Amino acid sequence: MPHVKEHLGSNASIKLHKCPKEEWYKKWSKLLNRDNYEVNKNTRVCSNHFEYGQPRELAPHPKLHMKGYEITTPRRLLMRNTEVHSKPVASKSRKKLSELVDSENVSLTTNICTDSSTCNISDDIIDENEISKESLSAEIQFLKIQLAEKDHQLSSAKEKIKDLEKKKFIWYNQH
Repeated sequence: MPHVKEHLGSNASIKLHKCPKEEWYKKWSKLLNRDNYEVNKNTRVCSNHFEYGQPRELAPHPKLHMKGYEITTPRRLLMRNTEVHSKPVASKSRKKLSELVDSENVSLTTNICTDSSTCNISDDIIDENEISKESLSAEIQFLKIQLAEKDHQLSSAKEKIKDLEKKKFIWYNQH
């Protein structure tokens, strides 16, 4: 299906699978929300759309939403203006996030429309949200790596302390 690499990045480890049976072509189009797209023998679907990473007997059909992506379901409400205020982030570990913000207090005004029959969603807004989501996901991964490194450093330091305590005990008993 189109745009897989755009959403996952060029380094994503994915496999593409073709539809194994002709009679499933229309079903796959519908499941992937591609009614105007004709699935054929050359069509490939990303492994993230399958429960087990590929079509299997227990789950042979793809899902619309890929693994690792959180999708919210639209609700039928009227459009309204909403203003959101947030306080500055105090933590030094969130330095990159604070660089994204110009001022100390962030004020966002957003048009919220969840009635899918009357809403026009701008591609620009979606693109900005995707960029934000991608940059925050990258920051989370970076912080997880840093946390793992610090955890390793802590374990090493504890081992050194134990070794020093043993040496001190031996030295103390010798004198």
